[in-house]
Amino acid sequence: MMDLVPLLLQLVAGAVAGIAGGMILPRRSLGPRWNAALGAVGGVAGGSLLGGVLGAGLLPMSASAALAGLLLPTGLGLLRRRKVVTTP
Repeated sequence: MMDLVPLLLQLVAGAVAGIAGGMILPRRSLGPRWNAALGAVGGVAGGSLLGGVLGAGLLPMSASAALAGLLLPTGLGLLRRRKVVTTP
């Protein structure tokens, strides 16, 4: 049961940070659902990888999860191409 707490914290921190990233750059947002989903994935990956580098504990792990959760959907939103509509 104790192993689920850090995972849930990473998911929530990443999802919230992903949604916040979409609010910061609304023109490059992927939408709240995609921002939250990609933020959660980034949060788990970042919390697992960077959390061990920054040190043990919930605070470094959640901070790294939030950072990765912010960067993943925001970075993909910046790389995504927008459809250009031309009028004759």
